[in-house]
Amino acid sequence: MQVAADRNNFDLFGFDLRTIGKVWRDGWNELLEWPIMAWLSPQEPVRVLLPDGGEVLRLGASGVPAPATASARAVAVVLPQDNVLVRERILPPLAGAELRSAVELELAAITPFSPDQTVWGWRAQRQDKGVLVRLALASRSHVQAALGARLQALGANEAEVWASADEPVVLNGFGEHRRLDRLRRTRRNILALVVCAYALVVGLVATPVLQARAKVFDAQIQYGLLESQVADVVAARAELTSSNERIRTIRAFLDEHQDLPLLLEALTTALPDDAFLTRLEVQGQQVRIVGQADNASQLMNVLGAPGSHFREVRAPSPISRTGNSTKESFVIDMVIATAEAPQ
Repeated sequence: MQVAADRNNFDLFGFDLRTIGKVWRDGWNELLEWPIMAWLSPQEPVRVLLPDGGEVLRLGASGVPAPATASARAVAVVLPQDNVLVRERILPPLAGAELRSAVELELAAITPFSPDQTVWGWRAQRQDKGVLVRLALASRSHVQAALGARLQALGANEAEVWASADEPVVLNGFGEHRRLDRLRRTRRNILALVVCAYALVVGLVATPVLQARAKVFDAQIQYGLLESQVADVVAARAELTSSNERIRTIRAFLDEHQDLPLLLEALTTALPDDAFLTRLEVQGQQVRIVGQADNASQLMNVLGAPGSHFREVRAPSPISRTGNSTKESFVIDMVIATAEAPQ
């Protein structure tokens, strides 16, 4: 029961979380097999010693020729065909440890040698219906004999062992680990350079944005400081504006509401003794007087004379004489000359 409880602690919708590392590694290794990712696995030249005594240069464990001027750090010995057993099988679409386990089961079924004498290797090629596996195996004594025959050519180098030169299958347990270690280091260096380049590009793109953002923040700070510095001035300006508005309101009120005693005094001064008023209308600065006088035309001249308190003096209706009277009836409109009450 305890084992079942522990297992359930790592189970998420039927997926064992303890295998996430293996799934990640299998996915990464499968990704590296894609042609589009070949730039991440540059193959180094390998000096290949053929069974007939000849030598060729190959790019990694492949049949692709390397440039003749290339310098090879790795060396491989190709076993004679008579000493190698090669089998091809199509397996289900497995990956990683599962694929290796299937290959080992196939190896155990076909090897004619004892486990300690079996040297083997394999390579896989993914197809639509599964994985094509090319499995090669040989006797350890045959491998040692082939390496001993090429000791002079090998020198102090630790050689790899291949089952073929055209479509090589690398047999495990010899010098291939050095080349694979260098390949892994190269991948890490390339990935580091890619990450650095990406970081530089992001930095180049982000720098103007960050600079503009910093300028905006700085402008906001400076604006806040300026607001605090001119707060008194702004308050005084607002107070001045309010005072001017009150002054305009008062002036408008005074323009519409004249000081009648002063206005009557000005009219009394301007009117001759033979004139009298029957009606006085005041609306703002507009004044209308109605009355009688011996000479209404002369009265209009007096009211509109230079220096008078009135302007735009006019008669909206004709001046007329009433019956046998000597008086002329008049209606006179005029405008007070200034906004202040007449003195």
